[in-house]
Amino acid sequence: MPRALYFFDFEDTGKKKLEQKLFKISGIDDSLSCNRYLLKDSKKCTAFRLSPKVIPEKFLYDAYISKHLAPFSLHMPTKVMLPAKRDNTGWVALTDAEITNWSGVRSAFSEIKSAYNDQYNKDVALAELLQTIDSKRKKLTQDQKDILSGFLVLFGAGGSNPCASYVSIEDLSPEKLVIDQTLYWAKIESEEEAVYLTGIINSSRIKEIISEFQPKGQQGERHIHKLPLKAIPDFDSGNEKHIDIVDKTKALISEWEEYINHNSEILDLLDPNKALSYRRKNIWRKIRTLDSFDSYDRATKLLFQ
Repeated sequence: MPRALYFFDFEDTGKKKLEQKLFKISGIDDSLSCNRYLLKDSKKCTAFRLSPKVIPEKFLYDAYISKHLAPFSLHMPTKVMLPAKRDNTGWVALTDAEITNWSGVRSAFSEIKSAYNDQYNKDVALAELLQTIDSKRKKLTQDQKDILSGFLVLFGAGGSNPCASYVSIEDLSPEKLVIDQTLYWAKIESEEEAVYLTGIINSSRIKEIISEFQPKGQQGERHIHKLPLKAIPDFDSGNEKHIDIVDKTKALISEWEEYINHNSEILDLLDPNKALSYRRKNIWRKIRTLDSFDSYDRATKLLFQ
């Protein structure tokens, strides 16, 4: 997805139209915006910056990308405007008729289409834009059509070090949720199983297990993909080792959250504008000093003995 086309700076205007909250959106300022990380790895349409518009909330969605993820931590999702909407069947393309009453939306998509057509030397209509942002494996339109309840475990798709966190879907707006292709995810019904998966994916033992299956580059292992899920035994609430991992992971998460709340300097490491590898490496340095870490580490290693 060309991020400059769909991710913007945004602010609530405090006004409404037709019962819809109105937001001001504009191109991201590369040097000053708190959202500048969204464009850092852009490769297409990099010069495009949307001129300021006012649009209704119903055209905005909540997106998670890899830069939001840290071990046992998850940044708030960011707003994204998509040429799509959710209905009972999943994601479907917007049509011109659906944006007729919203001049800011019409103008925004006109600029977006123009930038896309210039970049790719094509002439796409609004209804065709959805096809340009969905992955070849339909990770948006097919995989994400039924994330409505339970818990969401998010983990990294690239790099050499597994990293995961989980969130209750009730704490989100599930009908607004979008997960970028830089993340993998699993929808879990019980919190116990979500904690279990999060604990193991973050563990040193799972890294050792999957490393031999990862392709290697000059900098070592890369591309985690879904390898952790394939290596982890299915959760069994009657298995003492599994429940011990849940208990020890919960204790570690609780202590980590307490540490964050009382140590303001850690907020710098949770800032998605900082380099991802730097953040995760230094967050792990902090986590390993926590009192509950050794018990957690032992519990995850025992699973594979």
